[in-house]
Amino acid sequence: MFNVLRETWRLDDDPKRTAPDSSFIATGRSAAEAADLAREWAGRFQRHGFDKASGAWWAVEGERIHRVTVAPKRRRPVGLALGLGAAGLAAVLVARGVRR
Repeated sequence: MFNVLRETWRLDDDPKRTAPDSSFIATGRSAAEAADLAREWAGRFQRHGFDKASGAWWAVEGERIHRVTVAPKRRRPVGLALGLGAAGLAAVLVARGVRR
């Protein structure tokens, strides 16, 4: 499963210093479907293209530039949540002075 993410900056913004306005165009798609959606979305604009180095589509709309990327859908870190829960329980037991 893949997601299509749109990130937008003003043309005079420095992307290294300015966080983009971002939103998902689509989620939970096949790789081919996500790639097609990204290409089609960028293609709606007169000035658009594909950056091979980053693997992202881009488009310019007035004073804004959009970057459209396709990335695998990430699973939620269940192991981390379980680990934090166990650590919390251990802290409570130690605080109460529970011993074997």
